[in-house]
Amino acid sequence: MHGRGMFTWPDGRVYEGEYHEDVKHGHGHFKWPDNREYVGQWRKGKQHGRGKWTECNGVTGEGEWSNGHKVRWVEAFEMEASGPVYSQASGKRRRLTTKTAPVQIIPPNTIALVPEPLLPTSFARETGGQVYTVNFGPMRPKPRSLRPLQLSGYANNKPELFCISGKEKGAAYYCRSSLLDSASARAVLRASTSVQDAYKRLPLLLLPSRLVAWPEDTVADAASDIYFRGVAITDGQSEISPALARQLRILPSGADNTPCLYGVPQFRAVVYL
Repeated sequence: MHGRGMFTWPDGRVYEGEYHEDVKHGHGHFKWPDNREYVGQWRKGKQHGRGKWTECNGVTGEGEWSNGHKVRWVEAFEMEASGPVYSQASGKRRRLTTKTAPVQIIPPNTIALVPEPLLPTSFARETGGQVYTVNFGPMRPKPRSLRPLQLSGYANNKPELFCISGKEKGAAYYCRSSLLDSASARAVLRASTSVQDAYKRLPLLLLPSRLVAWPEDTVADAASDIYFRGVAITDGQSEISPALARQLRILPSGADNTPCLYGVPQFRAVVYL
């Protein structure tokens, strides 16, 4: 057979298309008894080139063949059947005739956040609760609390977190404990003369720190405000008096009480009288 023709096998297979010396060659349509079909290019009796494949359940897709073997799909499957579809992964999205809305996980009017845990702080040691931070940028007002996300079928036992401090343009700090659970925080609030004063001092309790034992012969004394060029530098710069700094070897033993800025790790502690 040479040219165009049709041949039917005893088992029900049918080919209709082009021949070359009794071999399928060119463009042709092959159909199996279970309704599978291939319509496309043939060479020397085998599928070769671009072709369209149809599964027995009606799912179709276009691909490329080489010597009778499919090399890849060049177009995603289209859904033409109502039953389940099983097809070889093509690395592309499947195009369906009907689409369903995605499952809504985050409740309306809610923002999903992942708080970042801070390194150990004095506040965390006193309250026994991990401190977290979230950078909200310039968003105002900052949330007063963070509630754990509740999903159907999933038990979320994480505690609700409450805001303990923050920055007007930036991060806010959260913990399951309140400020009043910390002796140091209560002392800062009592000593603060204004909200702005407390707002500046409270973040000191949230700086990363480690617990260090003081020498047994350390004598604590009260540190009054130290002024440098007319500016109080005690808060955030030097947390102890020059006398105690000499005892802890932060300053040389022969140093006088001239105000200075300490360029070493700061010491903070709660002294029980």
